[in-house]
Amino acid sequence: MSLAMKRPLPEPTQTIQDPPAVVPLLGPSTTSARIYKRIRLTARKSTGAPPSILAYVNLLEDTAGNSNDALQVLIKISDAMLFDESEFPEAIRKLVEHFRREPESAVRVKTLSLFGDLAAETGIDCGALIDEVIGLLKGETSAKVVSQGLYALERIGRACVGPSVACTNKMVFFAKSKLFSPSHNVQRHAILLLGRFVLVSDAEKESLELIGKYTDSADARVRAQAIRSMLTLGERGVNLPASMYARACGSLSDDYECVRKEALQLVFQLGVRHPEQLVKVSKDSDQEVRLIDDAFGRICNAICDLSMHIRTLAAELLGGMTMVSDEFLHQTLDKKLMSNMRRKKSLHERNAEHFTSGEWSSGKKWADDAPKELVNAEA
Repeated sequence: MSLAMKRPLPEPTQTIQDPPAVVPLLGPSTTSARIYKRIRLTARKSTGAPPSILAYVNLLEDTAGNSNDALQVLIKISDAMLFDESEFPEAIRKLVEHFRREPESAVRVKTLSLFGDLAAETGIDCGALIDEVIGLLKGETSAKVVSQGLYALERIGRACVGPSVACTNKMVFFAKSKLFSPSHNVQRHAILLLGRFVLVSDAEKESLELIGKYTDSADARVRAQAIRSMLTLGERGVNLPASMYARACGSLSDDYECVRKEALQLVFQLGVRHPEQLVKVSKDSDQEVRLIDDAFGRICNAICDLSMHIRTLAAELLGGMTMVSDEFLHQTLDKKLMSNMRRKKSLHERNAEHFTSGEWSSGKKWADDAPKELVNAEA
């Protein structure tokens, strides 16, 4: 005799939900209420005197042999960044001494970064700081440290209000000496420094051509920085010759987005600066067109780039090209789709012709509905 098992009934449960705290609205309507959220505001207590940078720097002497502790002290200095400026000369001297003793490259990199922060956010003497940084980098062997030092020099130079010719010449000479470094980061920051501080008269003679040679570098970051430095020189008043146009057009087909982006801006600048210059349509053709028209066509082609940023930049640059001939403008705005220099019919037109012809495809033979005639492109 089998016993029937009864299915157990679920135990009754009850969920109690606390209503959110409400605050009644002040006004004639007392029935509506509003949910409020408590916000805690914290404010630092302002002290009368700024902290002493020497107090932080003296802690570096207690971290002898411990690079991790020294790095933490440097991070605290960069986080504070509000110091008594009268203590800067002594603090810089002690930081330089610690830089020479420090065996860890990461700490030396942070020290150079701190120099750039001090120049950008305080009123430190930039001329003396440039001399100190260049002196530290002359005997440096680490590529990471040299790269950071070049970038720190660029930040210090930008922070200077009217840097002297002697300071700029020192930075330019040091940057040129680092162009032949095997490190791509060192080359990139050296080109950055040249584009920012080389004299305009020297740039038109030799520096522009020197920077242009690095558009053929094996590293994409160096190629992009070389084009960017040439654009920077153009913004500073250097005459960008039309002979650079072929090099800029070649960079438009680069594999890297950063290079194509800078090359597109260089093509735009050359087109605007030399609109009436005649250039060949291709190497195999003797036909010549205006440079602004050719640049307009190349920027139009960039609208179809794989990168969204390149397409956006190309659309922005097209609006600034005001000297394009009417023929090129009409060709660009024409809605007829061309294929092999012949008008290509739309899908609706092809379907209509196929329907009216009475032909149909069985689907058993590959491409049996292909066009029967072949059009000679030379005809």
